[in-house]
Amino acid sequence: MKQLGKYFTALASAVATATLLSACGGGDAGAPFSPTASTGYAVDGYLDGSSIKCDASGVVVKTDSAGFFRFPEGCDSTLTLTGGTNVDTKLSFTGTLRAPAGSKMVTPLTTLLAGGMTQSQVNASLGLPEDTDLTNTDPALTSAGTLVNPDLFKKTLAVQQLLLQTTEAMAAFAGDSTDATRQAIYSEVAASFAAGMKSGAKLNATSTTVNLAVLKTLVTDAGTRLAASTLVPTSVKTAIGTVRADTFAEVISGGMKAQAEVLLTMANSDVTSVTTAQQTDTKVKTAVTATSMSEILKLAPDNSDVTDKAKALTDSITGMGGMGTGTGTGTTLVTFDEATAPTLTGFGGAEDSTVVADPAGGTNKVAKVVKSVTAELWAGTTVSTGANQSIATIPFTATAKTMTVRVWSPTANIPVRLKVEDASDNTKTVETEATTTVANAWETLTFNFATQASGTAALNLANTYNKASIFFNFGTTGAAGGGGTFYFDDVTFLP
Repeated sequence: MKQLGKYFTALASAVATATLLSACGGGDAGAPFSPTASTGYAVDGYLDGSSIKCDASGVVVKTDSAGFFRFPEGCDSTLTLTGGTNVDTKLSFTGTLRAPAGSKMVTPLTTLLAGGMTQSQVNASLGLPEDTDLTNTDPALTSAGTLVNPDLFKKTLAVQQLLLQTTEAMAAFAGDSTDATRQAIYSEVAASFAAGMKSGAKLNATSTTVNLAVLKTLVTDAGTRLAASTLVPTSVKTAIGTVRADTFAEVISGGMKAQAEVLLTMANSDVTSVTTAQQTDTKVKTAVTATSMSEILKLAPDNSDVTDKAKALTDSITGMGGMGTGTGTGTTLVTFDEATAPTLTGFGGAEDSTVVADPAGGTNKVAKVVKSVTAELWAGTTVSTGANQSIATIPFTATAKTMTVRVWSPTANIPVRLKVEDASDNTKTVETEATTTVANAWETLTFNFATQASGTAALNLANTYNKASIFFNFGTTGAAGGGGTFYFDDVTFLP
């Protein structure tokens, strides 16, 4: 990091000069030893005015407007950060970040390290390069206005989003959202996430998607931990203990996954605006404090009332009145609840494609796709609402290249490909993929067309894209086990 590099170069020079003077007889032989200062940066975006405590000595210092901190007398123990303001988003930081001894960074990811994870475990869980040094690499560093470590920064912000939203939901449900309570809850949530991820759970299914099944388990474990914790107010412990932790997780995890994936797929130039939108969104905590939720959260997670609430929250975030990328409301291109039902055209062994009632219950309609045992590896379904198998033109721009689709798959960890093209010219296409993370349950997949599927054409903003086709378990034939019954709903463009 440039800033640290400058400081430590100067420090090394000073030490060398002092050593030379001593060797030549210079200096005061009786002068007291001056310890080496400990320095670093606090990052959730750079944090200004945060209090950072050296846990062993109890000494507290403040970060400056660049997120920089310095312990003049040094600190050889763990660090704990509270308070402060993000210099970019201008939002107050209300959690508790930690870092292991010797760390030059204090971030949500070093908080996982302080919770007992190794760097290799964090890197593996998030899909970061195995040699990423989380204690010395500045995720927010820029050079000439460009992010140096964009993947690390986006994954840092995504983890923070999950920790923050879990904390806010738990605090709101307990009726205590004071700073002290949220800091205590955040610490327990982060420690619980670290314990769960340490076991080898991969939170990131891909570089741009979150594993919903893993997230549900992490949130469930966090709720269980809070209900037994002696480190949070009794009122919080009691409130969380009155409901099912797995049901709490069922309701909020889909929405949080969608928020995190917006951060993972955002353009580098949009980091500040998108992060601000995600961190200020209150949909998750509002969902758990709605009328009757205290009773609904006592039901089994597969109860239809619970799954309806989970779907409603996820839909509100991914497009049905949701926040999109933070710059506007998502545009739902196909809902399957239109007055005139969309047309489904299957091919390659997916000809059995129909509009049906939601298999999870409710009155809404969804698309059902049966990929036969004789299906080709490229079997798929085109959905259309207009002539020539068209839909409304997808308004891609230089900064808006993402779509979402709600899917239901009998199998987790399978690729789902989404292809869009010009309905009047099939040579103008772009394709990308996402991976399912749960089986026999709805989840929202995010398709980032800025990253096209291998061997396919890149997105061309000069083209018209007004036709869409979806391919379940793309690349595997029905004979090879790639068949089954799949569902999809709410094809949405995120501006």
